[in-house]
Amino acid sequence: MMSSHKASNIFDNDDDDTETRHDQLPSVEEIHHKYYHKKVWPPKRKTSRADLPRRSFAEKNAEDPIYRRTVLVACISLPFIFVAVVIMLLLGIIRLNDAAHPDEHLGVTETVGGPGSSVWKSTTAVPATARSSVRIRMTVPPTATSTKTRMELALEYIEPVSGAAVLEDKKSSQSRALDWIVHVDTGIGSLEVPAGSSEQLLAHRLVQRYVLAVLYYDVLFSPHENSEHSKFAFLHRKNECKWHDTLDYTAAEQVYYYGVACNDEGRVTSIVMPNSGLQGTIPPEIELLTSLRVLNLSGNRLYGTLPPEMSNLLNLEEALFAGNHLTGTIPDYLDTLTRLQQLSLSDNFFNGTLPDLAHLKQLTHLDFSNNLVLTGTIPASWGEMTALRGLSLSSNHLDGVLPAQIGDMTNLRDLRLTGNFLEGTLPDTLKNCMHLKNLYLENNQFSGELDVLGSLPFLEGVLLADNEFEGELDALMEYFDDLMILDASNNRLRGTLPRELFRKDKLKVLDLHGNMLTGVLPNFPDNYSLEYLALHNNAFRNDVPASVSNLRALT
Repeated sequence: MMSSHKASNIFDNDDDDTETRHDQLPSVEEIHHKYYHKKVWPPKRKTSRADLPRRSFAEKNAEDPIYRRTVLVACISLPFIFVAVVIMLLLGIIRLNDAAHPDEHLGVTETVGGPGSSVWKSTTAVPATARSSVRIRMTVPPTATSTKTRMELALEYIEPVSGAAVLEDKKSSQSRALDWIVHVDTGIGSLEVPAGSSEQLLAHRLVQRYVLAVLYYDVLFSPHENSEHSKFAFLHRKNECKWHDTLDYTAAEQVYYYGVACNDEGRVTSIVMPNSGLQGTIPPEIELLTSLRVLNLSGNRLYGTLPPEMSNLLNLEEALFAGNHLTGTIPDYLDTLTRLQQLSLSDNFFNGTLPDLAHLKQLTHLDFSNNLVLTGTIPASWGEMTALRGLSLSSNHLDGVLPAQIGDMTNLRDLRLTGNFLEGTLPDTLKNCMHLKNLYLENNQFSGELDVLGSLPFLEGVLLADNEFEGELDALMEYFDDLMILDASNNRLRGTLPRELFRKDKLKVLDLHGNMLTGVLPNFPDNYSLEYLALHNNAFRNDVPASVSNLRALT
């Protein structure tokens, strides 16, 4: 009975979760009797997992712990796999770049703006480990798809020109010029330099434009006035070869623009800005204008020294810096600018001695006057400047004698040595200067006679005052037909006053006061040219004759 009761309870409660006890199973007869009489045959089976409502594959897998772990690992691994692929791609690109540019891999960079090069390029060996971040960027050449900024592209060409340090100084002219190139001067495009010959052309123009901008900020820019800016059109978006005014300046039978002018190849050949209120220093970047032939900055307020970088301007023909505040010694490198034809450093504050300029065979005009503190002697080697037509060394502290080699300057027309401490006699070789027109020797310590002047038939202006010359004037009267000015005052001239002097129909000024002339004053002939006459402080025995009225032009 116990067995039957328990068995009945087990099978009557289909929902009972109590586990079936297999050691107390009912007999076959009992099962048959139960279901037969209740008409529930065949008997119900206990519900299995297969009889439950079917679920989707995803729902089943979601409850599977192995599946969940697999999905988690996959999600974590995918980003790492992506990064690894990207790194492998980048490494491949770098290897391809190294193979295409082996020199850059070895630390050799190609820069633009090297002095003296026709294409403005030079190669400089730089250790790969010492390159700055800007130089590292330079190893990737600009392409149409480059993501470099305009500043980065400009630095590739401008940093080798001026250096990183000066460009980082925001107050420097170089930094301001770079800022103008990058942010204001958009007329030349995006600085994407194409391959081939056009790359050199654009690089040349970019550097040239930058150098002119540096010059502007160094000497031309004024925060209070804009007149010079507009006059020369500096920093205009138009081509830099048109940064000039009208054709006003003429020299050596050539006409130049005021401002900047170029040749047919677009390279700057002249910068002419005299008396333009410029103030500042000459930037070293000027060396990159290697086609420059004329540099005229006279009559301004420039200070500092002539930069040594100017030694690279090997095509320079005219270097005119008169009337500024330049200091330092006159640089020796001027002797290497063998194409120079005109060189003027007058009215500045240069000091030291005169440099050797023997190699300037084409030089026609040399003016170092009015520097006050130039000392030493006139180099004998200057006699090799045989093309020289004008030499002015007045108002300095030069001493010694006039070298005999002066006679080798057979083309000399104008010799001015006023206001020095030169001494001795005039060399006999001076007579070789047959074309001499102006001889200014006043305020020195010259001595001796003047006979050598009788061999110079084309003299027009002769200034000999305040020396110790001796002798008579009669020997000079055979020539001097072109004489316009004769000032021999305050010397030791002797003898009588030649009447022939007053027959020179071109003579306008005659000053012989302060000498030792004797005798009587001659009867003056009719003369319509003499405007000034000074004969006092001599030893004449008579008063001024009435014939002085024949000198019609006297005032």
